[in-house]
Amino acid sequence: MNPSHVCLACRQRLGALRPSRPVQWRPRATFISLSNNTRTTTDEKATEKFLKLGEDEGIQKGTPSTRKPAANLRVPRPARNNRCEGELEALFEKSLHPPAVSEDAPSPLAPSLESYKHVEILKEKLSGSVPLLDSWHYFVEHFGPDVEKPAFTSTPSFLNSAAHTLVRQIIDAKRRDPLSDRLPSVTEISKVYLRLGILSGLDWSEMIFILLEHMLRSEQKAPASIHERLITDMLGAWNVVCRQKGDYHHFPPLGSDLNWSYVPRVSSGDVNQMYRKRGAQAAFGILTPPLKLRHLQAIPMAALATFVILTNSLASTHLEHASPFVSLLSQIINTPGIALGHIYGKDDGSPIVAEFVKSNWVTIKERASQMSEDLPTKLEQPIDNRKLGSDDSYRGSFVQKRLQDALKRGNLRQVNEIWSDVVQWPVKVTNSPQPYSMKRGTFTAELANLFILIYMTFRQPNPAINVWNHMLRSGIQPTLQTWNAMLSGCKDSRDWKTLEVVWKRMLASGAQPDVVCWTTRISGLIEAYQFDSGIRALDEMGRTWLAAAKVQHPKMKLEQLQLLPEVDGAAKPTIETINGAVAGLLRKHKSEAVHHVLAWGGKFGITPDINTYNALLRPLIRSGHTKQATALLQQMQKAGIQADVATFTTILDETFRRSEHHTPEEQKEIVDSVFFEMEEAGVQPNLLTYGTIIYQLLQSSHGNLSVVNAVMERIAQQGLQPSPQIYTMIIEYHFSQRPPNLDAVRAIIERATMVVGGTDYVFWDRVVEGYAEVGETALALRVMGNLHRANQKLGYLAMRMLLFALAQNEEWDAARTLVRKVMLDSGGPSMAQVHGKLGEVLFWELAAKLHLLDAEQNG
Repeated sequence: MNPSHVCLACRQRLGALRPSRPVQWRPRATFISLSNNTRTTTDEKATEKFLKLGEDEGIQKGTPSTRKPAANLRVPRPARNNRCEGELEALFEKSLHPPAVSEDAPSPLAPSLESYKHVEILKEKLSGSVPLLDSWHYFVEHFGPDVEKPAFTSTPSFLNSAAHTLVRQIIDAKRRDPLSDRLPSVTEISKVYLRLGILSGLDWSEMIFILLEHMLRSEQKAPASIHERLITDMLGAWNVVCRQKGDYHHFPPLGSDLNWSYVPRVSSGDVNQMYRKRGAQAAFGILTPPLKLRHLQAIPMAALATFVILTNSLASTHLEHASPFVSLLSQIINTPGIALGHIYGKDDGSPIVAEFVKSNWVTIKERASQMSEDLPTKLEQPIDNRKLGSDDSYRGSFVQKRLQDALKRGNLRQVNEIWSDVVQWPVKVTNSPQPYSMKRGTFTAELANLFILIYMTFRQPNPAINVWNHMLRSGIQPTLQTWNAMLSGCKDSRDWKTLEVVWKRMLASGAQPDVVCWTTRISGLIEAYQFDSGIRALDEMGRTWLAAAKVQHPKMKLEQLQLLPEVDGAAKPTIETINGAVAGLLRKHKSEAVHHVLAWGGKFGITPDINTYNALLRPLIRSGHTKQATALLQQMQKAGIQADVATFTTILDETFRRSEHHTPEEQKEIVDSVFFEMEEAGVQPNLLTYGTIIYQLLQSSHGNLSVVNAVMERIAQQGLQPSPQIYTMIIEYHFSQRPPNLDAVRAIIERATMVVGGTDYVFWDRVVEGYAEVGETALALRVMGNLHRANQKLGYLAMRMLLFALAQNEEWDAARTLVRKVMLDSGGPSMAQVHGKLGEVLFWELAAKLHLLDAEQNG
């Protein structure tokens, strides 16, 4: 939860992903570089109102293209990456099956005999009173698709009976409680069984019907979060079976959006021909290529019910994200000749679902016809307006969400992949006042601004400049929003030098900065610890405005000029500008400077608002200055400013400060009273409020999570999904128990990964650290492997703890491979000496003490 936690391996890998220099670097009026050394051409001089700079790969000091390796370190060859990745993958498998201590070579029959023993153990678990989740984890651990199988090339026949018994028991349990955290999700079951080649269409249909029935029964009564979980699991299960053989290993990484690009691409003629030759069952079977035709009796009914649920307003977000799947589904439903009588029969799979489809048949046909013939539709959310089956069918307005997810995860490669796709989109210049309000599949100024912001946040100015130049070539003129995207990216990356260069270029281009640009610059300098420069920039903003006001009112006194409203030619400082400076200074413990800024703003007639008071209240509460905090609250009330959710969240820190001696009943009473006061004030709690309460409760729970569970239930009732921070706190709590509650950890991981955005890099760091601390290195390595396949990285502190655990367990092969992988990703320990980041230094120090570093450098 510490915001200072930094993963330098991510930064090194991101720096290495800089795309090669493009060939078409000759357009007019191009924005070429952020360096001070500019190069111009004859063509460029004709458009001096825009930025004209020369590309300079050296703008980023220390990037892989310019960094020289230390003399005593051998630079690893790029070709070794594939080898290391293969070794790393093998390592994850070997950690689950450690080699025998015997010096003799194992018999070729040993793996088969060992597998047979595992099957017998699994059967005993299934016939006994062992929890189903334990049996499932045992099955995946010893027979899952990621387990190395040297003795056989396919799933052994002696496993089929146990695997069938396991899935039948899970289905029976899910019928009683489909939302139980003690059972694997339908999506997870489908993935494992499909990759093992033993997924039965009958079993899969039955699991889908369980989800559909529960959604139909509880649609009006259950909280929105429950409905969301069911839809997410249902879509995940469809996503698994909507792919051809050969695509079984291309499942989305943990916590990411579902990848619908593997949906079969067929024409309307193909669907019509399939229907006429083999009937409705085969036509709907196009949706599920891996399932056998004789097992598809109930697929049409399940598909129709899914279509109704997804096209309802409650699932509008899913409708947008799963547009290729829904488009193909509507195409099949709209096939000429398909009637309800061809689908509605004795093998419907579920009477409840069948009756639901029957009562909605007219609506189903109308929606399918509308979506197939007149896209986008008039449903609550637009659907892709490209041809069904097009290579571009998976593209859409959800690109913004994908970009923000990539930014959150530090995944520059994903941003580059999205840009390589978007750069081919047709151009649509929009004048929509709403930010990022883009049409599907069109390149807009808002989308370009988002790319620029993200690239600058990653400290990748050259790709950002590529986006700028593409805007110009496309006839889209950069605006102040574009400039602010550049400035905001510099602010987020704390690159104050580039921020100032961008500012100078903006002024040189003739653009007049508005309040937003000024605020971004001022707060960006302060966030980068350039306090004096930030305050000088604030003063510069005031002087620039006064100079413009003086031109219009030459005889007016200074005190009167400062109180004037807006004037032409300059932006006047506002409370947003003051708040940006105040918040940054308070975070950096510069309280004295805060008073100067507030006094300076008062001269311009700027009075504090609720955000100002909240910013001032926070450090007082955290430092225990109760009297000063009370006085500030009284002053806020006298000013007629109503408390908001941030105010209550800040007060909660003090409310729970000494709650560790309270009983669970007393804690629940405190929580209820806080929520009551918020409701009386007309304030709705948000995830930050809930996170604060859960954090304080976990600190004093003493093993009783009843109040925490009550808060989680309130979150669900409000229709919210817990944030990664909340899941991280709960994960840390379960790991801290003695003994650690690993079953609860597994349940939280499964629940968090079921929702897009439910995890972040801190969450996975804590998971690996927790497993390493309790000696569960196999589970830690498996998580690391999943992250590696998703192009995500662990922090150095987490990898150090894992390395230490491997050494304690004397898993030296695993330890050597881990060090080798980190060395190839980061360039070796020389980076720790240059930058001095604590986690990196500690990792390499431990590697050296274990004599693993010498082996790698000499190997």
